[in-house]
Amino acid sequence: MSLLHVGIAAAVPATDSRFLVGGHGGVAMSFDLEHDAPRLEPGSAEARAHLAEHGYAVLASVLNETELRTARELLWRFMEGTRKGIRRADPRTWHRIGPNQFGIVWNSGAGQSELMWHVRSAPRLLEFFSSFWGVGRAELLTSFEGFGVMPPTELESSWGALAEGWFHTDQNGASRPGLWTVQSFTSLHDQDETTGAFVVVPGSHLEHAAVTRRALRAAPGTPRTQQFLLVPPDDSILTARRPRLIRCRAGDAVVWDSRTVHCNTPPLTREVPWRPTVERQSGMARGSFGPDGSALPSPPLEPHPPNFPDFLRVVAYVSMAPRARATPAVLLARRRAVLNAQACTHWPFEATCVPPDDELPPPPDLGELQLDLAGLSAEDGALIAAARRAATA
Repeated sequence: MSLLHVGIAAAVPATDSRFLVGGHGGVAMSFDLEHDAPRLEPGSAEARAHLAEHGYAVLASVLNETELRTARELLWRFMEGTRKGIRRADPRTWHRIGPNQFGIVWNSGAGQSELMWHVRSAPRLLEFFSSFWGVGRAELLTSFEGFGVMPPTELESSWGALAEGWFHTDQNGASRPGLWTVQSFTSLHDQDETTGAFVVVPGSHLEHAAVTRRALRAAPGTPRTQQFLLVPPDDSILTARRPRLIRCRAGDAVVWDSRTVHCNTPPLTREVPWRPTVERQSGMARGSFGPDGSALPSPPLEPHPPNFPDFLRVVAYVSMAPRARATPAVLLARRRAVLNAQACTHWPFEATCVPPDDELPPPPDLGELQLDLAGLSAEDGALIAAARRAATA
């Protein structure tokens, strides 16, 4: 799970797609802004085929309008409930949530927040993972990841330095060749070049073995068990297969094979200082597509009223795999992670988690579906519920 920045070259016009990758002394490259990915039905054969061929796919309307509004409210309920003095009406306080250098929020119980469980439980997201792995929804095991944020451009300086130019793959082919996991994010807002977006190298998963060899050669001493691998900025995969910026609509999910080379980019323009209160409207119902499955065109974003600002980009990360791949020891560790409100990596069948906060938030309120997705029993659920009651008494 990563939310990474590609540094903008100061001398390049804002409307140009050429960037410097790798920070100072980086390599100039360009993004494909001309081709939009089709928005596909989550449970369709077309979505699975696109993922298999290109290493990623865009799933249309994983969250419906009601689910999307709920997700946005849950984001701010979490933010303002962290005892960090964060106020939605005061963007100067937002940085206190403490995202890491990749823009990801792991702390303060983010991985077990209502927001994350709301997205994990979305029927259309479950439909995709169930159809992809060929198992029932009750047999899926979810990751315990957090969410990623990108602040309005006016606030960037107060958020500290974010990682730049880190194209990467989330799987080490030396120890894990072939397909192991599929990752996703669900976007709470429209994403395009004006907001910051996901950038993918289409088809790079098909060259994962070679990418791994070159990445390990560039970073001698990297353990075979380390799954996160940086791709050198001058690697041939970044020129042989042009990186593509992925536009998506609010409520869409983007899924990708963990072998696929990807990163994210900050806004390519500075023309939209605030996100609009209402997502852009096109006069069509959400889920309307063209003949090729792509979204029908929408008008440009309008500036956001200054009295109701929001993040430019918010994405909730979720990966799922068959529960049968997790050992009893891993399931026990996952129970501890829920009790301690911890976030973990995108590998559902492992239990590599961030340390619990010094001041533990209450465990989440999990129903039958959520317990299934966590890999926990009804007895585990009773234990978690008792701990929650004690923490909130």
